[in-house]
Amino acid sequence: MAHWKQLTGTDGDLLDINMDAVAYLHPFKDYTAVCFIGGRGAEGRMMVVNVKEKPEAIHMAKPLRSA
Repeated sequence: MAHWKQLTGTDGDLLDINMDAVAYLHPFKDYTAVCFIGGRGAEGRMMVVNVKEKPEAIHMAKPLRSA
C-alpha cells in the first residue's frame, strides 16, 4: 500500500505525494525538492516537485489515510 503525505507546493497549493515513489529529498534554503523514481525525463531533467516543508518535517508528517 502506498504511503501518501500532503505537502505544500512552493506556490501554496496542497499536493498529495506518494512517498513510495520518491527517490530522495534535496533541501535548499527556502524549499525542498522532492525527486521521484523514474530517472531523467526526455529532456534530461529529473521529475521534481518543490515543496515548502523541510526534509525533517516531511519525514515526521503523518501519512494520509488510505481507503
